[in-house]
Amino acid sequence: MASFGMRSRSSGRPSWANGWLLAGLLVLGVPSAARAGVIYTLGYSTCTTACGSAPWGTVTVTQDAANWMALDVVVQLANDPTTGLPYYFHQSNSNHFALAFSLVGNQSATISGLNPSVYGVNSGTSFTAAGLGTFGFAMSCQSTLGCANGYSATNGGRIGFTITPTSGSLNQYSAFAQNSNGYFFSTDIAALINGTGSTGNIGSSPATGVQYINKPASVLSLLMMLGLFGFIRRGRICVVTAGHRPIRPAPAWRLLPLAVRA
Repeated sequence: MASFGMRSRSSGRPSWANGWLLAGLLVLGVPSAARAGVIYTLGYSTCTTACGSAPWGTVTVTQDAANWMALDVVVQLANDPTTGLPYYFHQSNSNHFALAFSLVGNQSATISGLNPSVYGVNSGTSFTAAGLGTFGFAMSCQSTLGCANGYSATNGGRIGFTITPTSGSLNQYSAFAQNSNGYFFSTDIAALINGTGSTGNIGSSPATGVQYINKPASVLSLLMMLGLFGFIRRGRICVVTAGHRPIRPAPAWRLLPLAVRA
């Protein structure tokens, strides 16, 4: 006696094969969180005399591993590509800072992870970086332990800290705002050129380079992957109807190009 609505597994490639196919699609479509982030290139100089050659360094932004509402920021100055000598953070004054930036929407936040005897953090108003415009946050550096007076320091080519919003969350891909002059960041550096110390603000903008690492797939891409998953599952179903032999659709993997199946 024929039955209605009975379902059974179709013949063909074993079920684990479809599982491997799905796993491959997920690996290709989902970014690695450990490598995700944004790298801003510090590539625009306001130095009145030569400060070496671009790029002067990078600002790397990643989501904080312990608190996904916060961001980890690392400012890494480079070595001069011609002389091989490192660049250093210059001692700050009223319009030159170790780092200046703004958050989208003027979002309020706290900054942690800095040595308070070396760096001071200012926020809540506007700070002008000479030649680059105004920013909402400014980090001053007043100690030769972390920055140079002229070109006298032997330390200070790297700053790392965490930004935690007072409410809401910060997204690594969209947290930082361009100021009215188009810059995301400003940093005051010291360089040794022809035996003489030279200083000035260095800026980062879309023109100097912004690299998005493993930015998440778009909603459309995710929907396409889910649809393909459903298609694969559907290919494993057969239906028994009254008076007919089981209808066994071909497994989905058979419909893929040979290069994909191999």
